Amino acid sequence: MSEVTCALHAVLDVLRTAGLLTEVRGSEDVVVRGVSQDSRTTVKDDLFLAWKGTQDDAHDFVPSAIGRGASAVVVERSLQVDVPQLVVRDGRQAAALAADVVLGSPSARMAVVGVTGTNGKTTTSLLVRHLVAPEKRTAVIGTLGLTLQDGVRAANEDLTTPGPVQLTEWMRDLSAKSYETVVIEASSHAIEQHRLYGISFDVAVFTNLSQDHLDYHGDMEAYRAAKL
Repeated sequence: MSEVTCALHAVLDVLRTAGLLTEVRGSEDVVVRGVSQDSRTTVKDDLFLAWKGTQDDAHDFVPSAIGRGASAVVVERSLQVDVPQLVVRDGRQAAALAADVVLGSPSARMAVVGVTGTNGKTTTSLLVRHLVAPEKRTAVIGTLGLTLQDGVRAANEDLTTPGPVQLTEWMRDLSAKSYETVVIEASSHAIEQHRLYGISFDVAVFTNLSQDHLDYHGDMEAYRAAKL
């Protein structure tokens, strides 16, 4: 994986423009060389991204991330730590935008097709890939993980749509390998949780809408709103 270098103030500017930034604590004159949302895999000079999830609160792991070398953090509430903090209104949205900035906005350098719907996302994504692939190097990110032009795959930890860091890292790597198009399966959970918030889509495909995931969305109207 190639090393990146990004000034923290570049992330700050994007978060401020998006209306997400509420407070800056510490110096803006910090360089970050990667992003992480998992303290166990954080390395030196990473920007650690924290938000309160449905089961875990990543703010609890900020000290661990700093101990592993994180040079700054994006958080939803200010903490008593010794590295710069960007405090934001919505940590999920901020994480997606921060990952995009630090990793060089890879989706802006490729044609991105998003496929959503209750059923048929994987089949439709693979069909789009086969239609486009003869002309342009095309990859698919979705239920099967990362599927490259030659069929080689990387696992996706049981998520249809990966988290913002994994997603942006994959897209950065695809761009570096001269891929021109990527097709992304966009689950309703991923849309609702803003995992795709930092992605620039060129085409959206909607397959269908039927009763599913109501345990998460509550009712069909909320499910429809997430998809559309």
